[in-house]
Amino acid sequence: MPVWVGSLSKYVVGAFLKSSWVLGIVGLILTGLGGVLTNVSASSFFKEACGEGSICAVGFKNYIFFTYEGWLVCSGMIFTVASSIVARSDKSKIKDLEILVNSKSDEIEYLTELKVYAEGRLSLTSIDVFEVFSLLLKAYSSEFNLGLEDRISLYKVSEDHFFILGRFSENQSYRKVGRKYYDRQQGILGKAFQRTYVQEDLLVSYGDTSQKRRRYADEQLRRFNIPAQIANKFNMKSRSYRALAIKAGNMEFPVAILCVESTARGALGVVTRENLQLRANQVTVLISALEHHIPSMDNAMSRGL
Repeated sequence: MPVWVGSLSKYVVGAFLKSSWVLGIVGLILTGLGGVLTNVSASSFFKEACGEGSICAVGFKNYIFFTYEGWLVCSGMIFTVASSIVARSDKSKIKDLEILVNSKSDEIEYLTELKVYAEGRLSLTSIDVFEVFSLLLKAYSSEFNLGLEDRISLYKVSEDHFFILGRFSENQSYRKVGRKYYDRQQGILGKAFQRTYVQEDLLVSYGDTSQKRRRYADEQLRRFNIPAQIANKFNMKSRSYRALAIKAGNMEFPVAILCVESTARGALGVVTRENLQLRANQVTVLISALEHHIPSMDNAMSRGL
């Protein structure tokens, strides 16, 4: 006989013997069948062994061990008893499983409550997002070899405006935040929002004379739609700009603008679109991670961002 036949037979027999309901049904069938046959043949058998109308131990023994009817009844009883034993074992296993399921349910409930508690505590924790993003920009500044004439900033797109998320410059004066918010239709940010990437180098600088200041303001108005009264108040009178609009995933509109600027004309040669794009994924990941801590537009304006 092939080995696999023997293995299959052992598996089937094992599964059969472990099923209490199967044993019970088989026992009921065998006992019932033996009982039916006994009603037909038992009277003549006991009459011959024990006498008319008598039942004796010898007749009973011979009936059980030497007749098909007796074997059927005996086998049926054995299967019935086995069914009870297996059923008792099944009940014990079911009870153990119920205890295990209840313990796991309690564990899951505890972990769920812990998750809710942790999320609640995290949402209440105050995180200085400006400081976090500024540290990231400080690393970018080092990678771009930016100096005292340069600055790098990150702006969040919100409704019809931009507000600053972080800023860094080796020049302490250029780190200051001036306006509370920036119009989406103005400046290098507005251009980047519309075109994805913008590179601008102004021909004029903000000088000591009124004529130079006027020419600088006129250039800001012509190129970036920024009124003179705003341009004259710039903390940093930049001449070179590189700005990239950053999108998250498949979103249609940008979520942020990464801008590098310098007061020197023709500077920022190392700051290319490709170099800025390489850092876009890091920015979107950080914005997503700190989403609940980034203020809304109204809150940003009230906080001076």
